[in-house]
Amino acid sequence: MQETVSCPHLWATLLGKEVLGKVHEFTEVDAAAVPTPRCSTIPQHVHKGSSKEIASQLHLKNIMSYSPQTPWNSPGASMLPAPWCDIELVQLCKAAGDLEAAQHGWLCCLLRGTNLLVKQQGSDSWFFSLGDCCSAIGIGWLAEKCAWPGGGEEAFYYVPVTVPGTTFAYLPIAKLDEWSCLEYDWQSPIRQVVQRQHLVGLTGQAASIKAVPRTSCPSPLLHIAASNAFWTLSTALLQQIGKHLGVDLKGSLFQTLRSLLKHILNGVTDERICQIMKLRIVRGPKAHPLVAELLEMDETIEALDEDEQREVKSEQKAYQKAARSVEVFQSEYKAFHAKTLGLKKAKASANPKNAKSPLHRVRRLGAVPPGAITQKEAKEMLPPWGICLAWKL
Repeated sequence: MQETVSCPHLWATLLGKEVLGKVHEFTEVDAAAVPTPRCSTIPQHVHKGSSKEIASQLHLKNIMSYSPQTPWNSPGASMLPAPWCDIELVQLCKAAGDLEAAQHGWLCCLLRGTNLLVKQQGSDSWFFSLGDCCSAIGIGWLAEKCAWPGGGEEAFYYVPVTVPGTTFAYLPIAKLDEWSCLEYDWQSPIRQVVQRQHLVGLTGQAASIKAVPRTSCPSPLLHIAASNAFWTLSTALLQQIGKHLGVDLKGSLFQTLRSLLKHILNGVTDERICQIMKLRIVRGPKAHPLVAELLEMDETIEALDEDEQREVKSEQKAYQKAARSVEVFQSEYKAFHAKTLGLKKAKASANPKNAKSPLHRVRRLGAVPPGAITQKEAKEMLPPWGICLAWKL
């Protein structure tokens, strides 16, 4: 009987529960402390195992069988190479003393948003989020925090110019309550001068492009992801996040996302949910029109070999499935938005403060405001060199 688990979960279980030492009687050997020259014997402190104990535990009935599967669970070597991101995740969790957290490394999918600054609890370092790698570990780039020249409490962040390799970091997003997040916008030097006149004349790093946070107070990473409709995460990932939070989510993408938002954002209104859902429509998956057109042409399919045709057909099915999911999401969003808007209008009309008085009269303005000049009169006021300018009145 074999069980399929993820590599980080497998390694964390083997190392944390000492399966190799307690069950299989293996002992880790320090190669540096145990020299093994030629013709040398095995060191005494290395456990060899007792042949009498092994012989007493063997039963031929449990070993001999016509079945290709064994009746016990036994960890074996994988035929696939171990991804480096899984190894980094396990090493970081082992260094933190919590190997069980490695099985939640897939939560790094929350870093797939744009313009995010993240910081782990207990650390003073902020990182620019660069996304995740293979849904195992997050990637970050060190951000330098500075204050604006001339004083002020508002801060900005920029990418420091240091020795290569010292600013790149792995972010193990295994515990959501340990990570804070800030959303930011890039500001060019021209925009900085327009908003802050005292920055005129600055040079060097002070005049470079900067990442300016939208708010000064950090928020939990999960709340930032929820306020952005979880970007473009699939329904399966959203349901997995709900399961991690202890919520059983079922149904379509719209139903799953709506239930998840109500669970995370306490007291959120339907109007706010509509605003968040609208972001999902804007950022939804969109197939490239040229690629979609090529996939529909028989001439394109005939020019490919069998393996390429199978890949193209799988991509075609993926595009069609994405298009159908977008259509279903949009139809459910329109129905929910219309219902929310109708309830809002009904509440507004029921409020006596919003009722119009019978003596209320609306004064309609004319097509041309009083005292306005015509385009002909405006041209007569222009200097000779300004006749060529286009005026829009």
